[in-house]
Amino acid sequence: MIDRSVRRLLSPIVTVAVMACSSAPAYFVDGEPFSTTSAPLEQRTVQIKNAGVFRGWDMNEVGPGQILGRLDVRKREVVVLIDFTPDHFSIHYDPGTSKYNGETVNKRFNNYVKDLESGILQQSSIQTGIPDPSVGETSLQSPGPAKMQASFNPVAKGAASTKNSHVNFRCPDQGTVIKTSSGRSLEVEGASGFACKLSNQFGEFVQYAGFASGDAKEAVREAAEHLWPISIGKETTAQYTGSGDSGTQNTNVVYWRKFKVVAAEPISVRAGTFNAYRVEVEESSNSDSYHDRATYWWSPELGYIVKYRFIVLRGVNHNSPKDWEVVNVIKPN
Repeated sequence: MIDRSVRRLLSPIVTVAVMACSSAPAYFVDGEPFSTTSAPLEQRTVQIKNAGVFRGWDMNEVGPGQILGRLDVRKREVVVLIDFTPDHFSIHYDPGTSKYNGETVNKRFNNYVKDLESGILQQSSIQTGIPDPSVGETSLQSPGPAKMQASFNPVAKGAASTKNSHVNFRCPDQGTVIKTSSGRSLEVEGASGFACKLSNQFGEFVQYAGFASGDAKEAVREAAEHLWPISIGKETTAQYTGSGDSGTQNTNVVYWRKFKVVAAEPISVRAGTFNAYRVEVEESSNSDSYHDRATYWWSPELGYIVKYRFIVLRGVNHNSPKDWEVVNVIKPN
């Protein structure tokens, strides 16, 4: 494996904002191979953006194979230009930004660049679900425009900010075992589109599009499906009818289930620390007697939820699910 600790002096055209405190020879990455090979440029773009966003960088695509990254550090700005092909990537301090003496930068800036490099390598080992045209479509890719049902009301609020990126859906790798704090051990049996086929000690079941069960109402499954590709601020809402809040057979009760991607953030659980999207799912009804919220932390690395929290905001739920988190992940050999 190529040594990732390459240090070189930047050429005179490369500059960086420099703090007055201690400095070090400028660090950059030059032609480093990704963790996986033969991925399309579009997939590399998503992976690099994800690596930056999860570490607090603004990631702006400035051209094919080029992303400009900005990180605010104590009122100073680190700016890098990431050049990449399907097989390799480079990270250089961006020319013309702030001051650079031709030899050194603040040593803390080098740490941020190294962390970004590590994140890119980590993300490049993840299947994002973007198809390679040379091998045809993949079952993990986001679907094309869906046929809208009257009961389904997708809402997409606002354009993605510069701190945002889009990640396509994936299921965990087949054979992965996920152990949770609830005492359940889940084994991944396979995947078909948005359906992740799992099993535990009670039998087989399907988790659909990350945040819905396989036997959920069609409108709910479609709403969960339309969160993908996932990005911060994205919302969808499902509307459906069901029994009354007290469990009666009154089918005139209208329910709304709202999905919203709230944040991208690291989350620490007993299995370790994961980069995750925090998704809040709220359910309410036209009777106005019940309202709950489920919060999911979905990890692109794992392709599954790593933490779950549930709270009743109004009314009573005699079957409230318990909070849980992942305590161990065993990947297939």
